[in-house]
Amino acid sequence: MDDLEGNSVNDDIQAPNGLFFDELSRIKIIEPEKQEKTEKLGEECKAFIDQLDNFQEIVGGFVELTDKLGKGVEAEKMKAIGARTACDSLSKKREAEEQLLLSLIAEKRAQLERIQVEQDGLLRVIQDQENFINTHIMNK
Repeated sequence: MDDLEGNSVNDDIQAPNGLFFDELSRIKIIEPEKQEKTEKLGEECKAFIDQLDNFQEIVGGFVELTDKLGKGVEAEKMKAIGARTACDSLSKKREAEEQLLLSLIAEKRAQLERIQVEQDGLLRVIQDQENFINTHIMNK
């Protein structure tokens, strides 16, 4: 069927004041083509938002995993620092013990030398006394 202007009834009709009628004779204020593009754009936006939400979930999971790994690395780092500190402490303790033992060895060597000198002196005194005794007894 054609209307007075020659348009088919099935086509959208534009009213002179910017109103449009769709195929069901409903009044529209946006051109049908723009309406379709708007709806399509809305669907694309919804799909994009869904993809963005999915991406945010993935990134959130990645950040959470990275945080867990970071905490694990930090814990291992603290263990390593503690072990290194203990090792350094043990090393310093051993160095101190070594110095103490070296000083004790030096002290004992000095004591040994004094005792040996004293022994040598006493052996000379004994020998001198034996010589004296032998000389006086033999002379009598």
